[in-house]
Amino acid sequence: SWASVTQALLQRAGHDIGRIDGAFGPKSVAALGAALGYTPSATQGIVARADESIWPRLFAMPAA
Repeated sequence: SWASVTQALLQRAGHDIGRIDGAFGPKSVAALGAALGYTPSATQGIVARADESIWPRLFAMPAA
């Protein structure tokens, strides 16, 4: 699922998302916003659209 892949990429980059569970909760949203430097409302928009265009940016982040 989009959420699981995004969580895995965030975790790989060292962000605390809790556990990879496919549920994009507050920790995942906060980590995504921090990783991309987005505001909370912009981050919520990405989550609502399940926007896969962010994956290359997350994948390009160095592994923690």
